[in-house]
Amino acid sequence: MAAIADFDYRPLELVVVDCASTDGSLRSARDHAPTGLPACFVGLEDNRGFAGGMNVAFGECDAPLILSLNPDASPAADFVTRLVACLESHPEMKVGAITGRLTRPMDGRGNSRLDACGMHLTWTWRHLDRGSGRIDRGQYGRVERVFGATGAASLFVRRALEDAAVEGTVFDPDFHTYREDAELCFRLRQRGWEVLYEPLAIAVHGRVNRPGRRRRMTRAVNRHSLKNRYLLRAYHQSAANLALTLLPSLWRDLLALGYVLTIERSSLPAYAWLWRNRQRILARRRLLRQRRTASLWALERWFVRRSLPL
Repeated sequence: MAAIADFDYRPLELVVVDCASTDGSLRSARDHAPTGLPACFVGLEDNRGFAGGMNVAFGECDAPLILSLNPDASPAADFVTRLVACLESHPEMKVGAITGRLTRPMDGRGNSRLDACGMHLTWTWRHLDRGSGRIDRGQYGRVERVFGATGAASLFVRRALEDAAVEGTVFDPDFHTYREDAELCFRLRQRGWEVLYEPLAIAVHGRVNRPGRRRRMTRAVNRHSLKNRYLLRAYHQSAANLALTLLPSLWRDLLALGYVLTIERSSLPAYAWLWRNRQRILARRRLLRQRRTASLWALERWFVRRSLPL
């Protein structure tokens, strides 16, 4: 809340959605809310995950620009100002989202490491944060086009979200936790929207869930993560992309299956969920293909490029 209070951008409206927490988070948010800002606090009776919580937040405001912000993200005072300036500097582009330079808290050696400088795709159908874990030496220092923006701290254009929404829903609630921001970026790009990276917009992100810490994550998070990796491909992988990425992605799938069978058996229900919902998944895939307005190459190129110049 302190970081939000320090924002130098106005006007602002604050929306806090609490997904059935039991630690007093919502009360604490009310008690520490910045004075002078219109604020709305919503307490949900069930845990709808990041996707469901964000959908509720979108419905509680009508602002033309929306900043998604995790509770573990602490943006600089000029974070929003920088992102808005970047958006306004490129009126010729159809920009749907802008992400900044996210860093991690200082480590024990006094090093500042990057957390996310935009999102990129790999041949194994992973979506990774550019620069994640690397010592911050000033790399990724220019405004660029990137595949996607992390939901931890990014600015979205409402018009783009409404255009990419399916049946009025922005984030797919089936994703619940993890990969929901990547799935949204696929839909934005399929509708022709660009995602920009602004290095001058800086935020510290105390990310907890990341690949190297899988064994420390809850069973539910790991189960959703496994389910969502296949759900993402079921929705958005083209036949041409399947042929190009078959070998590397199949190898990773086999490794994941082996890991689940031998070590993380609590994630086995993810496969059962996908099978039970196969008809609904295929129906949504057909709907997404019908709504595509961008060329196939406009999306496929992000499997070979980590960024593109303006």
